[in-house]
Formats: sequence, structure tokens, C-alpha cells
Amino acid sequence: MIKVKELIRKPGREAVDRQNVLEVFMGMERFMAGIPQQEFMKIATGQKKHKL
Repeated sequence: MIKVKELIRKPGREAVDRQNVLEVFMGMERFMAGIPQQEFMKIATGQKKHKL
């Protein structure tokens, strides 16, 4: 029974794992481009309001 459940969940788990890897690399590219630093600078200087 457990093996059947593993087989059913495997495709979904693989898709989630692939998506996680893509998100990490896209986030790293954004970080290397300096985008987060620019946004934090805007918040620090008051050009942009922090929304929480």
C-alpha cells in the first residue's frame, strides 16, 4: 500500500522539486543583478514604503 502511494505521489514531487530548483536559480540571478539591494536602498531612503 505504501509503495502504491509513493508511485502516485512521485510525479508531483518531481515537479515541485524542479520548480524549487528553478526558483533558487532565478532568485540567485536577481541577487547577482543587485535588484534586492536596490529595493532595500529605496526603502532606506524613503522612496518606497515597506509593505508588511
